Amino acid sequence: MSDGGAIASPLLAIDYPLPLTSLKTHNLDILLRLSGVEEKIKTNYMVDWSIVASWDPQLRYNPVGSARSTDVRNMLVSSKTLLRVL
Repeated sequence: MSDGGAIASPLLAIDYPLPLTSLKTHNLDILLRLSGVEEKIKTNYMVDWSIVASWDPQLRYNPVGSARSTDVRNMLVSSKTLLRVL
């Protein structure tokens, strides 16, 4: 598994007008765009990306057991697939 350095490296080379802390977001589409691998992911892993991108930070506040097991399984499989290629 990557330590994330490969993803962060391109970001550190850019001279941002705002501090990097302004990039804190849970928006996965923005994070993918900033990663530098958006085209690769959306070209080769669109099904997995669509599943993962459906995540919403508010879901973590839903009652335990409210998620369907199929949805949870799909999210885990797709997340693991994308982590391997990132």
